[in-house]
Amino acid sequence: MVKNIFNSGGPSNIEGNAWNYTWFVPHEIEGLINLFGGEQKFSDKLLRAFKENHFTINNEPDISYPYLFRYVKGKEYLTPHLIKSIINNNFGTGPDGLPGNDDCGTISGWFVFSALGFYPVIPADDSYIAGVPLFDKISIKLNKDYYPGSILTVEKISDDPDEIYFNVT
Repeated sequence: MVKNIFNSGGPSNIEGNAWNYTWFVPHEIEGLINLFGGEQKFSDKLLRAFKENHFTINNEPDISYPYLFRYVKGKEYLTPHLIKSIINNNFGTGPDGLPGNDDCGTISGWFVFSALGFYPVIPADDSYIAGVPLFDKISIKLNKDYYPGSILTVEKISDDPDEIYFNVT
């Protein structure tokens, strides 16, 4: 019998476990919320994943989960607080400043988007979910073939994670 060394999360789970894959439905978040029985049950279990250390930033299945609270009315405030905590506790400038295996830049990409203050939770969609920028103000030159306007400016107006302005010029 050959042992599957890649099966680290139990039967049928690769590089994760049931906690990691429970919310990995980026193409149908609203449907997933409904499967849980509504926003309250969904957000309660998702918050439990964070409180009980079932979340990990060092592998792809989990990386959008802090942003899922933006889909739940009254729980939106959890997203920026979780993002700040994840960045402060897992990223740095030393040799161990990037958690996990970067797998073609995925974890680095999460950090860059999160540092800018927004994240593409649904990869095939052209919308982004607000987080909390690390910078007081940053501007990104946009390609006019894909975006209206020429500059996207993200400006943090206070340390309150709910007070962020995005401006496209």
